[in-house]
Amino acid sequence: MQNKLLVKTIVGIVVIGALFTGYRAFNEFSADPDLGDFNSVGALAAIETSREGARAVIFSADGKRIDPPKASKSDAQDVEVTWTADGQRLFLSSNRESASFTVHRWNPTSQKVEARGLAGRSQGAPFFAPGEGRGDALLVSGGYVLEYNQRLRTTRQLLPPVLKEATTTEEGGGRASPLDSIYQRFGTSFRFARWAEDRESIWAIMRGDEGEAALWNRLGTDPQGNLLPPIPIIRGRHLEMATVPGGKIVVLVRFLEFPPDEIPEQFIKNGRVELPWRHGLLLISPTPEGRLQTEMIGTFPPDMKEAFSDLAVSPDGSRLAVVVGEVRDDRSFDPKGLIVMPVAAGGVQQATPLVEGQIGRPAWSPDGRNVAFIKREGQFNNIYKVDVETGAESKVSTDGQFDYPVFSPQLAASE
Repeated sequence: MQNKLLVKTIVGIVVIGALFTGYRAFNEFSADPDLGDFNSVGALAAIETSREGARAVIFSADGKRIDPPKASKSDAQDVEVTWTADGQRLFLSSNRESASFTVHRWNPTSQKVEARGLAGRSQGAPFFAPGEGRGDALLVSGGYVLEYNQRLRTTRQLLPPVLKEATTTEEGGGRASPLDSIYQRFGTSFRFARWAEDRESIWAIMRGDEGEAALWNRLGTDPQGNLLPPIPIIRGRHLEMATVPGGKIVVLVRFLEFPPDEIPEQFIKNGRVELPWRHGLLLISPTPEGRLQTEMIGTFPPDMKEAFSDLAVSPDGSRLAVVVGEVRDDRSFDPKGLIVMPVAAGGVQQATPLVEGQIGRPAWSPDGRNVAFIKREGQFNNIYKVDVETGAESKVSTDGQFDYPVFSPQLAASE
């Protein structure tokens, strides 16, 4: 008798659990009925600029072009595009439905583009970390770094940190922290943010009037309950970042700078600042003690015009694709070609040329076999891809004005 009662109890618990799970799934679906699998294996998304404005576009693996539905607004523009980590959807920063640029989602299966952001401040396209599917992402809005839940359309401010965390459907929420004054030492607004691998810290770039600063921002508090301050990495006139699987990050620097009040004494000679190098690539690694270890992938001396631009790390974290060129007298960058090197200290010494010409915006395929890029050809900026092993190039787009190509992360078609 007791055995029968036990079995009935277990069955009841299982049934209740199944009902609860089903109810929750139904509620999520009701709030965001986004149906249809999309096979994006080998596909490339990009931004195309034409007389009609800037629009997102997809080129499938077999060369087929897929355009989103036309916006009702005549002045609508798509300015950024990213894939979800499963390669099923694209997210845009667009003004299709408002005066400001906000988050939109494009479902290529249903050919539906819908607003998924919040009205108010302009928002960049969200970045989904590998393995995140269509869940939470990071985005930059109004110079702040926000955690974004695309299904619920909510945001939570992460940087600068706030004293009272809040999940909200309105911009803002929470009071400024005492750390705000510390952040003002590095810049006036954030322009780039990526999760560190531990998801407990963020790599970020702040811009200011005189240049940019790269930071490592640990989240949370110390044992005394104080918010953790940002740890500066480096400053420069122009900075770029690319995360490396395993927890490291590559930082690209053009025109190295020191804070006026923090110039190391060894670089001051006869009352003048003498930089150890001017342009370079750094490999940064967090230590268990909460510090940062810096290794030089490659640098150029101050008297050389050679510099780097537009970096991309391979999916396995072993190789770095980066554009090499020269800086002009007005400090603009003149690209000369694309090179590949190991992601390691001194990696530039093992660099091999991949493509020559006016190259930009490299992006790796998820299998690490190809790199997509933009090539300047006369009056056109076209999308190409190159086989990293053979060097064979193939043109992806027709002649036009394209930018920001990005491969779908999808490795196999959805079942």
